[in-house]
Amino acid sequence: MSTLLGRLHKIEAGGIRWHIQPGWEERLLGPCGLRLDEWLRGGQAQIVKEGPHRTVYRIHLADACLYLKHYRLADLKARLRQLIRPAKAFREFQHALALSDRAVPTVLPLAMGERLGSRSGRESYFITRGLDDVQPLGRFLEKDLPLLGDGQQTPARHQVAAALGVFVARLHEAGIAHHDLHVANIMIRREESGPALFLLDLDAVSPVIATFLARQLRQPGSFESLFQLAGLPIRSRAILARLLHYETGEQWTARNLRRERPSPPGG
Repeated sequence: MSTLLGRLHKIEAGGIRWHIQPGWEERLLGPCGLRLDEWLRGGQAQIVKEGPHRTVYRIHLADACLYLKHYRLADLKARLRQLIRPAKAFREFQHALALSDRAVPTVLPLAMGERLGSRSGRESYFITRGLDDVQPLGRFLEKDLPLLGDGQQTPARHQVAAALGVFVARLHEAGIAHHDLHVANIMIRREESGPALFLLDLDAVSPVIATFLARQLRQPGSFESLFQLAGLPIRSRAILARLLHYETGEQWTARNLRRERPSPPGG
């Protein structure tokens, strides 16, 4: 991870120490630091989520949509937690860098900043580049999928099921576990070649031990809950086993989902 952070530019501006992807320094920082006030005044930034501990902004630049998470230490519990743990923005930034380095589809991490000062009172900032033409998988399954014609819904469900198998396999083959994986944390983009999936909620990401993971994924019911939550009509253990299949003991690979065909008479 230190190698990944070493590729970034380190800048102190406006009382905040930043790690920034090369080429984004002037776009994100001005003479007084982060350009957030400038973006708010110009209508380029809007608040999309707000709470005592975190505010999330969507920022529209000329050629990119960015998301800025501003984490605050709003109570004693949060301040005590940060005495023994890195800032939340720093953890998410680390996880995003690790995912990108391992070719796991997710948001592009652009910058992370921590306010200088005592460790117990530091705010932190995490900036990512947004994904184009995506929506939460849950919204697609609930809103868009029912609007498809009768002849399109079943193939679309099978495509999503297969894409989920490939996606989760890709996570685990990269040595990544997500402790809160559900349809709101997976984004989907419909492409001509099939659905493309992307991972969100990077704070819930952690590395795993491959052999432990392999044992866990062999347990009955490992993936049924995910497919059930997604509303996918995969009830056959044989179909699911073919979609999510282990080979050579520890190597897990995703198989293409094929429709069951009835055996010919006398076959």
